[in-house]
Amino acid sequence: MSRILTLLALFSAMALATGPFYAGEAMGQAMGEAAAGVAAGADAPAKAAAVPAPQGGAPDKPQGPPDRRQHAEFVNTLGMRFVQVPAGSFLMGASDLDTEFYEHEKPQHRVDISKPFRVGVLEVSQWQWQQVMGNNPSRFKDPLLPVESVSYDSVMSFIAKLNEREGTHAYRLPTEAEWEYFARAGTMSPYFFGDSDARLGDYAWYRANSERTTHPGGLLRANPWGLHDVYGNVAEMLSDWFGLDYYTASPQRDPKGPSEGKERSLRGGSWTNTEFGNRSSYRDRYEPDYLESVVGLRLVMDLPSGDDQAKR
Repeated sequence: MSRILTLLALFSAMALATGPFYAGEAMGQAMGEAAAGVAAGADAPAKAAAVPAPQGGAPDKPQGPPDRRQHAEFVNTLGMRFVQVPAGSFLMGASDLDTEFYEHEKPQHRVDISKPFRVGVLEVSQWQWQQVMGNNPSRFKDPLLPVESVSYDSVMSFIAKLNEREGTHAYRLPTEAEWEYFARAGTMSPYFFGDSDARLGDYAWYRANSERTTHPGGLLRANPWGLHDVYGNVAEMLSDWFGLDYYTASPQRDPKGPSEGKERSLRGGSWTNTEFGNRSSYRDRYEPDYLESVVGLRLVMDLPSGDDQAKR
């Protein structure tokens, strides 16, 4: 009960400081984790954090679905929240109108995502990692912060154990194409909130506002499909090998990256990146055994079919 009262107090403070949009998003995550802790008999994490005031006016009108409530939600036994995104097509990479980009973000090309899938509303937290793996490798330790300093192999082990725990085979890392698809959320501008980076601090923890550390998920604004921290906080691991010239030969339908390589793809930028590294088309990479506080993960789920039913 004390946990719920604490959360209600946090919710009230957030509502006064930032309005119902901010408070509702952060409260939903906190309540989900509290419910998971109560159900499992665990000591659910608690942390009150101030939510920064917005830097500008209302976000630009998105070109895709504007309300995440249009998407079906799913919550697993750890309180991880997922929204379902539709199948669809989009233009991947930097456009000819973009003024800043790396050459390996071009050419811009059409990609078809042939099936709907679920995307984690937040990056995986340290508390969630601890429940599955029994350890916490992160540099910035707090249960509500995103897990970081994890290798590709340790993430694969985490996903395998999570699938076993949840009785499914649905959990996995997103592909690079899937990541840019749900990051853009139907938009075509360099940022999902518009052409200018002036309001990036409303949506992302990055070099200008992070104070050189990660932050609890869900405190800043979401993208048009209801996903938080798509930009900044920790850069997100992907399943693809990285290829500098992959865009020149990428298949149109459900591309999965090169068949081999030495580095894995990384997206989203982190708490240490500038505005340039927090764009929708920005591409980065890392060595699979790389351990650093700028790299974490967001999970996706294949939709259940036949006998493979994810728990509800």
